[in-house]
Amino acid sequence: GVRWYEGRMVLECVVTDVLTALEELVDQLDIGVAEDDLTRVFRLRETLLAKSMTPLREFDKAQLYQLSKAASTKKFLENTAGLSPADAGSVAGLARKLGAMPETEARFVEGRLSSGQVRAITANGAARPVPRYPGVGAELLATVSPRPPPDPSPAMGGEATWATAPGPRPACGGPAPG
Repeated sequence: GVRWYEGRMVLECVVTDVLTALEELVDQLDIGVAEDDLTRVFRLRETLLAKSMTPLREFDKAQLYQLSKAASTKKFLENTAGLSPADAGSVAGLARKLGAMPETEARFVEGRLSSGQVRAITANGAARPVPRYPGVGAELLATVSPRPPPDPSPAMGGEATWATAPGPRPACGGPAPG
């Protein structure tokens, strides 16, 4: 669950899956009219989209959409996630195309490419069959300038150092980082 401690949200240590915890946090989210807040929210949105590509592609390949009586992954996204037909088709198509472009997908997941850049790359790469042109992904990636990684320090203060520090993290309920 989520509780408040000295004006800050704290995710309690409970046995729950990450998506449930994320849903609870998003329900409590109050986005400020500030550059830092908006930047962080949209970067999180990009990260969620990027990380959904591989599972969505595998879902599509296995035709698991049939379990919900949908005729396609696109229809599944429309019916269950509430995406518009255009968005559902775009997301499902992007996941499929990225299967043939692992370098692009890796950079997308790492946050080095935006979804707009990935869509442009996949649109240009889709016109060329991958087996015939195996270097297409690398060639297109070389023309796109990567986004700089976000610096969470201004928005998170000292917490950013601990959150991004290498090495083991304290167990839930363990001592606070020093």
